[in-house]
Amino acid sequence: MTDSPIQAAIDCLRIHGVSVRQSSAWLAEDHDPRFSPVEAYQPQFKHHVERSYLMEVREAETSYYVFRVFIGLGLRLLPVSPAREGEDPEKHEAGEAESDGVLAQIEATFVAEYDTDTDPGPEALEAFAQRNASYHVWPYWREFVSNQCARMELPRVVIPTVQFAVPADTQ
Repeated sequence: MTDSPIQAAIDCLRIHGVSVRQSSAWLAEDHDPRFSPVEAYQPQFKHHVERSYLMEVREAETSYYVFRVFIGLGLRLLPVSPAREGEDPEKHEAGEAESDGVLAQIEATFVAEYDTDTDPGPEALEAFAQRNASYHVWPYWREFVSNQCARMELPRVVIPTVQFAVPADTQ
């Protein structure tokens, strides 16, 4: 018997894979990153669990479950202004700032997929989705941003090694 719902999910879920469900990236029409110094950008980040679900898969005479967690991630680059200098770049979600002045934006929804032979229950799955799935997605997001910045000729943006998702009900 496990001590907590989240531990029940950790004990039975096996990572199957991480994939990109959708992505978008753009530069402001009048912005040319080749001629902007790195210091000209103020980053904003977005990170939240969008949804998750469990489905039963039946093959021949056996069945198992697949648990999918959809995580929305984003990066905006804003011009540094006196009002923003000294602000914590993680203080604001990307969706909170006005869209005026955004120089570049990269967003993606990743799906973390897990296999399990048992259903640990909705409470365990929700806790796992909110607290653990981001650990599996995060390296893919960091690589995605790094490559997309290079393709867009943006300065290299170093995404922190770990960031936790904000539960949807607290936004």
